[in-house]
Amino acid sequence: MTKFNPLQKIDDGMLYLANRGVQAWNWTTGRTKYDLSTVLHMAATASDGAGYVLSNDPNYLLIFSISVFTTGICTITNELNNRREKNSSDVKVKPYLDDLDIPLSRFALGFSGWEFISAQMHKPPMKYTILANSVAFFSRSLAFYVNRAESLPLRKNVLARATEILKESSQPLPEFCKVGVNQRLEAMI
Repeated sequence: MTKFNPLQKIDDGMLYLANRGVQAWNWTTGRTKYDLSTVLHMAATASDGAGYVLSNDPNYLLIFSISVFTTGICTITNELNNRREKNSSDVKVKPYLDDLDIPLSRFALGFSGWEFISAQMHKPPMKYTILANSVAFFSRSLAFYVNRAESLPLRKNVLARATEILKESSQPLPEFCKVGVNQRLEAMI
């Protein structure tokens, strides 16, 4: 009999959501999970930047600097992984820093929750600073979960596919569609 592990259930649920998010991202934009991860890391940096502005504390500049550095490293790693996947015919290519995604996703998620709870003990503006930092950690956690999600190939975005379908349909428009709106209204009256 297996033991019930609530932390593993949370991790599995987050990974399930990350897989669905990557599928929606890929279907809509046609881009890869690493592109989504980069966007989430940049959102985390923006949230940390907002926290720095809200804090009015020069010491918070250190946290913001670390956030910018982390985003830079993760963006470079994501770009390398993107290139590696595009150039490889093997689907099972192991991405760079893959072993770190599991502990980092769990740590960032846990730290995000801890900061959210600890923010309730502070008064503004420090409360808002901590909440902004919590959002940043949650965004980073999502980015690491996205890195762990299933890889999907590049494809055309949804608008390009819709345009292509419309071009392929060789049927002419019905007469009703060719008539202007005013003419249709007059015909109804």
